[in-house]
Amino acid sequence: MENNLQDILKSVRARTDLLLSDPEAIALLKLARESSSKKGSFAEVGVYKGGSALLISEVKGLKDLYLFDSFEGIPYVDLSLDVGFKRGQYSESFLKVIDLFKNYKSVFVIPGDFRETMRFVDQKTFSFVHIDVDVFWSALDSIIFFLTHLDQDGVILIHDIGAPGIRKALSFLKDLKMKRIPNTSYGEISLESASG
Repeated sequence: MENNLQDILKSVRARTDLLLSDPEAIALLKLARESSSKKGSFAEVGVYKGGSALLISEVKGLKDLYLFDSFEGIPYVDLSLDVGFKRGQYSESFLKVIDLFKNYKSVFVIPGDFRETMRFVDQKTFSFVHIDVDVFWSALDSIIFFLTHLDQDGVILIHDIGAPGIRKALSFLKDLKMKRIPNTSYGEISLESASG
C-alpha cells in the first residue's frame, strides 16, 4: 500500500511541479484515499500548477473533484499577516492546468476568485477538502465555506498552518479544533473535532 502511494507521488512529480514535501504528499494521499468511501464530493482551493490535485485525482475513485484557483496568483495579501507573500504570486496558466486533467473523469477546474466561484458548489456536501492558499483572507473564506458544506464524516486538510495568515484565520474560529499531522505543515479539521 505504501509503495503504491510512493509510485503515485513519483508519477505526479514527473508530470508537474509539486510544492509539497514527500511526507506532506503521502499524508494528503492517505487522507484523500480514506475519504473516497465517504459521502460527498472532493475539493481543492489553491491549485497552482495542479500537483496536489493530481495526487487527489489518483485516489479519489468516482468522486467529483472541484478545483478552485484564480490562476492569477494570490488575489489579495494582508501586509501585516501574510509576510513573504505578494499579490500575483503562484500564478499559472489555466490551460496548462486543464491539460493535466484531460484524462481524468469528474474533475472540474473552476477559475476565478473563490468568493465568487464558490456559488457553483453551494448545493454540494464534501467529504474531503484540501486548502492550500497561504494567506489570511483566502484561508478564512475557504474554511468558513467548507465547514458549512462538510459532510458529518468529512475532513478539511489545511496546508501551511504555521503561516501567520493561516494561524490568524484559524484563530477566528474559536471552537475549531485541529489535529496536526506529524512531520508536515498540515492540520486536519473534521466536524467531530470542531464540535467537541
